[in-house]
Amino acid sequence: MKKFVIATLLLLFASPLFATEDYLHQGAKHLTAGNYDKAVRSYELAIKKKQDSAEAYKGIGLAYYNWGNYEAAYDVEMISAAVDAFNRSLAIKQDAELYYFLGLSYLALYDKKNAESAHMSLKSLDPFLADKLAKKISAYVKPAKFTYTHSTTPRSDFTSVVIEGNRVLVPVTFSYRGNSVNAMLLLDTGASVTTISEKLAAQLGVDSTDTAAATVTVADGRNVGARWFVTDSLMVGPKNLPQVQTAILTGSGGAGHDGLLGMNFLKNFRYHVDFRRNVIDWNSR
Repeated sequence: MKKFVIATLLLLFASPLFATEDYLHQGAKHLTAGNYDKAVRSYELAIKKKQDSAEAYKGIGLAYYNWGNYEAAYDVEMISAAVDAFNRSLAIKQDAELYYFLGLSYLALYDKKNAESAHMSLKSLDPFLADKLAKKISAYVKPAKFTYTHSTTPRSDFTSVVIEGNRVLVPVTFSYRGNSVNAMLLLDTGASVTTISEKLAAQLGVDSTDTAAATVTVADGRNVGARWFVTDSLMVGPKNLPQVQTAILTGSGGAGHDGLLGMNFLKNFRYHVDFRRNVIDWNSR
């Protein structure tokens, strides 16, 4: 009887790990074959089994990077998704190759500052790759206009989020007049519009002449004064909404976030926050 119980326990504990490895192996095969959509799906299934799988996030990042890397252009949505996945993997485990691709991804998004930061992290891990990235950064020339494509290929139905108690922090990408900036927003169904901090507005290159006076309803029901502008687009995972009215609110942002993801974005999509798996499910019915 003892042997049977022990064997059963071993099976129970081993099965999820074996399933994770199966999905990782499957994802690697799809990645090598260039089936990037299938690779992403396989790696996401691996994350469902093991949420802290650095290898799965790495695979998702490489899939999106290659998926969005065209001969004459980059798909900003795909590359931004790659950046998010690379950073999540690196938060779990340091990886020289990932810092290299992270730097390339930032350059593809015309973000030299963050590419240089990736290079600094890479120097102590792999001098050879660091030198290769340094040459790419040295050759970087910011274009007069930020041109990019948007893929019509279906994206993942899930977006990884950070959950702290009842707070849901969502990775987003703002695009505005040639600038593309990644940020973390606090999901807030009590906010009428999306708000950002003055610091994030400066990173986007929003000038005071681009804004107009506005009144914003915040979570506690108060109406507060702000300045608003219209982004070229706001992307959250697979969901990309053009021309989003965004308020610059003094004091917006806080510990771990740069503002609020409000109802003027959220009302356009069906979604469900899965607190158990730390994801937004965009395929919610």
